[in-house]
Amino acid sequence: MMLLIDGAVAVGLVWMALRALNARRLTEAVIVFIGFTGVMALAWVRLRAPDLALAEAAVGAGVLVVVLLDGLGRLAHLLGGRTPLRAAAVVLLPLLSLALVAVLLRALGDLPSAATGLGPRVFAALEQSGVENPVTAVLLNFRGFDTLLEVFVLLGAAVAVALLRPLDRALPRGAGPITAGPPQTPMADWYRRRLLPVALLVAVYLLWAGGSAPGGAFQAGSLLAGVLALGLLTGTPLAGRPAAAWAAAAIGPVAFVLAALLFAVGGHGVLQYPPGWAKAAILGLESLLTVSIAAALTLLVIGIPRRRRP
Repeated sequence: MMLLIDGAVAVGLVWMALRALNARRLTEAVIVFIGFTGVMALAWVRLRAPDLALAEAAVGAGVLVVVLLDGLGRLAHLLGGRTPLRAAAVVLLPLLSLALVAVLLRALGDLPSAATGLGPRVFAALEQSGVENPVTAVLLNFRGFDTLLEVFVLLGAAVAVALLRPLDRALPRGAGPITAGPPQTPMADWYRRRLLPVALLVAVYLLWAGGSAPGGAFQAGSLLAGVLALGLLTGTPLAGRPAAAWAAAAIGPVAFVLAALLFAVGGHGVLQYPPGWAKAAILGLESLLTVSIAAALTLLVIGIPRRRRP
């Protein structure tokens, strides 16, 4: 039975990818790709990677939906419904995908076998990491540099999008940010009273559970960003102060760097936690990273001011 499910997931992924690449309209391509992310989350579950499945579901079903649909609306306005690069994309993207598959297969052949891989070493040192989840131990302890670079890449992406925003005095007439939102509606009231508290509670649970089970900062931050994006679309007033949003987006990476320097000055090495303080340090960093990831993804969703309809 499981073999049939795995086969259906694999065939579904390939079919949806081809359907998205060969869609006649951008709207169809975007909708199929959004469905693709849901099936991909199921594939990660079947591959016994629940952390990746949670991240895929949170980003694909939350933030990515808003970004793609908003970008689709902008492209339709700019291109007048035409896609002049579609023919080139249909040819080039499959070729690039095949080239990437060839590179990955070549790299797969160079990986160590399961008997000589790093898994046994990770589990052997898991008790010293301060957490019980091997994924969190790798991301925040054994390979903390990778996570440090990832959060700076996310912050850099938000900064790059912000640089595309014109100055307030140069805004086109009638332009306004998405944070202004549509007028208050019954949906916004329902969202604010019921969905938002539940989503916040789930995000806190994912953050706390990350130390011993699937979850962590990225999953919790992505969920919060999806909730904030939904609030923007339903007209919930979430504008706030831009300076506070940028401070929240930067607090995680800055704390990560300060922690690395502090541990190094204390003689423990860069991103090597003092004995007995590993769990507290990881939980503190993950809490700040959750705030930063949620803020940075929300800033990406807000994007460039859109032109209001007269």
